[in-house]
Amino acid sequence: MGLFGKEKMILKLEKDSYKPGETIKGLITLNLKKPIKARKLEIDFIGAIKKFQQGHRYHGQSSADYHMYGSHESMEPFYTFNKTIGNEREYANEDISFEITIPPDVHESEPKSLEKMEGLMKFAQKLGGKPPEKEWYVRVHLDVPMKLDLEKSQKIELLWY
Repeated sequence: MGLFGKEKMILKLEKDSYKPGETIKGLITLNLKKPIKARKLEIDFIGAIKKFQQGHRYHGQSSADYHMYGSHESMEPFYTFNKTIGNEREYANEDISFEITIPPDVHESEPKSLEKMEGLMKFAQKLGGKPPEKEWYVRVHLDVPMKLDLEKSQKIELLWY
């Protein structure tokens, strides 16, 4: 159940973990009050770095005047593989099955700067931050002109063996 009633879009995947080269199979369920004309329905396979950031303030002249405040996390995509699974048409209450194959060379796409960034984040961790985490997920997006788009995502585990 969504915050304001029934969820408009539900994403179900066949399983939660995959290897490079495997096909992700799933089902999108649309629960719409009335049909919606949309430009397209897309599915994305995304790799992102989850970064944790701690705010810092320095007031004065000694280390006792150094204060940490608040923290937040952000997702910085480093890999996106996109596939259109539905063209411009009217979408209604329906189930739409899909398949998207994870490129076999996906591990080669990891940013070279990730190692350098992890070194910097280890230093930040000493100051109270957390190291970056890589996350992989599947996102479905219904592009609705002149209205709020519908979007749903689900985290998956990418196995390297």
